[in-house]
Amino acid sequence: MRDEARPRKRRLVTTACLKAPHRELDEERATEGGPDHPRTRAVPVEPGAMEEYVLRVHPYAETLPPGHRLVVELSTAEPPADGHNALLLPDAFHLPVGRPVTHKIFRDAAHRSRLVLPCTTRGAAQAK
Repeated sequence: MRDEARPRKRRLVTTACLKAPHRELDEERATEGGPDHPRTRAVPVEPGAMEEYVLRVHPYAETLPPGHRLVVELSTAEPPADGHNALLLPDAFHLPVGRPVTHKIFRDAAHRSRLVLPCTTRGAAQAK
């Protein structure tokens, strides 16, 4: 997720990573806002099958100035090898499979894609 001040002026603020075959969830160990992926077995992704992927966005605190916005980027590639890597967890990197893939994101009444973030406004934070 990036803080965007204007086009082409983005700053990485947090990440979420999940290797698709390790999407299996442990419902008993999950917490509110935090899925638990045991990663004890790889479940192959069937081409053309619809799957749900639940990712934990790594905690962060950020104040967005007026005119800025949060931008979510989805990628099947490795994160860029640049100064932003300090924000990535050690398990964010893995060996690529070496073949192209296509992901389709469903966004309609039956398929609710969503991003849940705990947000406050300056007034709400000062009132406490």
